[in-house]
Amino acid sequence: MCGDPGVPANGLRLGSDFTYNSTVSFQCAPGFTMDVDRASTLVCTKDRTWNGTKPQCKAIVCTAPPPIPNGQVVGTDFTWGNSVSYACNQGYQLSLPTVLVCQGKGIWNGDKPQCFPVFCGDPGVPAQGRREDRGFTYLSSVSFSCSPPLVLVGSARRYCQFDGIWSGTQPSCI
Repeated sequence: MCGDPGVPANGLRLGSDFTYNSTVSFQCAPGFTMDVDRASTLVCTKDRTWNGTKPQCKAIVCTAPPPIPNGQVVGTDFTWGNSVSYACNQGYQLSLPTVLVCQGKGIWNGDKPQCFPVFCGDPGVPAQGRREDRGFTYLSSVSFSCSPPLVLVGSARRYCQFDGIWSGTQPSCI
């Protein structure tokens, strides 16, 4: 009869017969994976020893989630069953709310989001004036001018700010 081979931490043993030529098998609990260099089944040999040692069950850990430009991962536990989300830097917003979950084979499920610049909307054009712009998103600017002899009152240049609001005041031509 062989001695009790034990039960791996975070696992279980199937079989309680430790006599010659009997086998015991091992399984890991959800969230854990078995060492690949050890057998999941042991046989009691004629010299009353097992033909190997019980395996170890190691926690399944996902690699770091993919980074996103102008944003960051929120969460630091990358083990099986845990989740992370994303947040965008100031002036940017998520394309979609995303939660990634570490799955059984150490792979994240879910879609990686993008961080898009905040949109400020069309700032308009003053009556009898002109506007030059480079877009209406965060960090872009627009400039205004008036047709002579009118003069511009208000901000000649406005910037799209991180909060989605144009800087300065709405210009007009008088």
